Amino acid sequence: MWQQWINAFLGIWVLITPFFNWTRPGLVTNLVITGIVIAILGFWGAASSSTYPTTQPMAPQAPRGPQPTT
Repeated sequence: MWQQWINAFLGIWVLITPFFNWTRPGLVTNLVITGIVIAILGFWGAASSSTYPTTQPMAPQAPRGPQPTT
């Protein structure tokens, strides 16, 4: 779950990076679109993993293999 939150915040970082004037003007559009996509997918993954558990409780299983005779 924490991985999705990191992805979301990295997406926001990619989104705001072009506005610090560290990049060439041609990269601004690419970075903004990529940041939006990463942030949306990160927040979506974090929200869905906290709402729906991905693991199911295990039901008791019958023993496998030959049964010992007494």
